[in-house]
Amino acid sequence: MIMQPSDAISNPTAESPVSATRGVTARLEIRSVRRVFRGNVVAVSDVNLSINPGEFVAVVGPSGSGKTTLLRMIAGLESPDSGDILVDSRSIRDRPPRLRNLALVFQDPALLPHLSVEQNIAFSLDRRRLRRDEIRSRIQKCSHELNINHLLNRAPAELSGGERRRVALARALVRLPRILLLDEPLSSLDGPLGIATRDLIVRIARDHALTTLLVTHDQADALAVGDRIVVMNQGRIEQIGTPDDVYREPETRFVAGFIGDPPMNLLPCAFKSDGDRIAIRLEGIDSPIIEIDTTKLPTRLDDSIRRPDSTRFDLAFRCEDVRIHLNPNSVDKTIEPRVAAGSGSRATIDAVVARLEFRGYETIAALSVGPLEIKARSTANPQIRVGDRVRAELDLNKVHMFDRTSNLRIL
Repeated sequence: MIMQPSDAISNPTAESPVSATRGVTARLEIRSVRRVFRGNVVAVSDVNLSINPGEFVAVVGPSGSGKTTLLRMIAGLESPDSGDILVDSRSIRDRPPRLRNLALVFQDPALLPHLSVEQNIAFSLDRRRLRRDEIRSRIQKCSHELNINHLLNRAPAELSGGERRRVALARALVRLPRILLLDEPLSSLDGPLGIATRDLIVRIARDHALTTLLVTHDQADALAVGDRIVVMNQGRIEQIGTPDDVYREPETRFVAGFIGDPPMNLLPCAFKSDGDRIAIRLEGIDSPIIEIDTTKLPTRLDDSIRRPDSTRFDLAFRCEDVRIHLNPNSVDKTIEPRVAAGSGSRATIDAVVARLEFRGYETIAALSVGPLEIKARSTANPQIRVGDRVRAELDLNKVHMFDRTSNLRIL
């Protein structure tokens, strides 16, 4: 069965005359939702998520993480195998898509080619037999908000990619939905057009106080627009938090290695106890990078280190938390880290500049440390060149550690 775009964005109250201003925002809850495809492929596994009225939530993850399947279940295009979906505490799991009072904007705008822009926007309203003056009022308001009022008489084939996205958004908003669902709405829009469309979507969602769920593979879009971010991987939620929480305080190794451009440095390391001191050593390098007083260890870290099966951990830190200093006096011997003298809040690592990635406003330096690599964020025109011997200074107050057995953060 081929579903018409209008079937997924219906408003059950649209039969009665409604002011063409805005709908009433709603609370969305996903409770222990699970979806398994043929071949026992688990697409979504026991997902729980609550979205507050008027909140803008972005779901981000790699391809195959389950984010689009989750969105389709909310819209009614997929049925969960277990769990429930509620709007304002009322289950909508068994309601057909047209009765869910949700607006879904697809990745493909899917405009009807034989209808004009105005007819595409009005299509679902015509089917619901609204008064002509009410339909015209809604179309005029939406087209003005989205700056497409000059396109109403055009055919979809005459529109640019950005214009088609705005028409699709108008087609959703004209129904006065309580919840807005966005499936990769910026995927084929590059550069300034993508940013402009993203900003427009955010403004419209805020102006209408819409409860909004955006699904995207682009973490930059997710971090830019979300009140909260949901990071998914292999059908599960890895972390839910504000953009700053997800970026600065990743709860799992996956989030640390996925969020950010570049993502966090993840350096495999091991622990060695020596009385009341524990030395943290990078794999493949003999000298310790950090020495810790065991009497001052956080309980979670202390428990993890002392587990019988604790063998491998990852030291994690952002590239902007690394400072690069030229080290012209370095001897051409093994590159190894050193524990900084003084307060112990910083460590320095001898390294060689392997690559420089110029980005205009900044440069990303890839530093070789024995068999390992560290990425550091630097100025647009750093005073270093490929092959230079440098010292990478690391702020230990901004370091995290992840247990490779559980993949959870322990520091």
